Amino acid sequence: MIIGLAWVFLAVVWGTTWSVIKIGLEDLPPVSFAGLRFAAAAVILWTIILSTRRRVPRDRSAWVLIGSTALITISLQYGLQFWGQQHVASGLSAVITSTIPVFTALFAHMLLPEERLTARSIAGISLGFAGIVVIFSDQLTSQGVLALAGSGALIVASTATSRAQISVKQWAGRIDPIVFTGGQFAIGCVPLVIGGMIIDGSPAGFEWTRNAVFALLYLAVFGSALAFGVMYWLFTKMAITRVMLVAFVNPIVALAAGWVFLGERLTWTAWLGGGLVLAGVALVLRVNGLVRFAPGQSPPRSPAL
Repeated sequence: MIIGLAWVFLAVVWGTTWSVIKIGLEDLPPVSFAGLRFAAAAVILWTIILSTRRRVPRDRSAWVLIGSTALITISLQYGLQFWGQQHVASGLSAVITSTIPVFTALFAHMLLPEERLTARSIAGISLGFAGIVVIFSDQLTSQGVLALAGSGALIVASTATSRAQISVKQWAGRIDPIVFTGGQFAIGCVPLVIGGMIIDGSPAGFEWTRNAVFALLYLAVFGSALAFGVMYWLFTKMAITRVMLVAFVNPIVALAAGWVFLGERLTWTAWLGGGLVLAGVALVLRVNGLVRFAPGQSPPRSPAL
């Protein structure tokens, strides 16, 4: 019962973050918004890490891994994601980003000998790419060049993050996952905060409306620090790829939230492309979901939303 509720909590929180990001972007510039989100989340996690005296790695190789993946999964991914979502509906953004497990399976096939693709996985990846093509064509014809560029930014972010996940799976098993995530947040927010100050100026000059404050706190506390804690707890209670089924549910929650709270509407071609993407993700996860990880084996990281 508790495990099920925790999984639903994760699906709802990460599914609603897309609408909350859209709300925050009405008042906050994208790069600074992303940087402040993870700076706040880093403060929360490091307060927990230090107060509970978790083991922090001292060797250089561990911090090279944390730092290099942080620049991809936090700095690059969320810089592109927050910028792209200015021009793409929140629900559709979630659908595009749900391709992360599909790209991860593709990279795993190329780089991890023990995780070769099956015929069903290949079919799922093919469906996902077909959906992306349909979404791109829809964004270009019905929404214009900026929407197409926004969709492209989300795809680049998903691809880069998927590649970084393979490195995490290969080398991060000996690092406390909360420390790993706190390190990623702390390092990854730096380029975003600095870039934001160069592009947008000091955060003190932003329009800190009630919606802006709510969006920042919700994303930092619920969408980052708390959600990751729940995710890692679930890793100890159920198969990792069953936890990753959240990636399949998130877009459904995001589409519903965008419709209810933001009045978003999608064309039939966007629905078709989104359906193909979700079907492809479902096929890939259905295959991988049958595999459990051996004791001590490092699981791949799910996307931080």
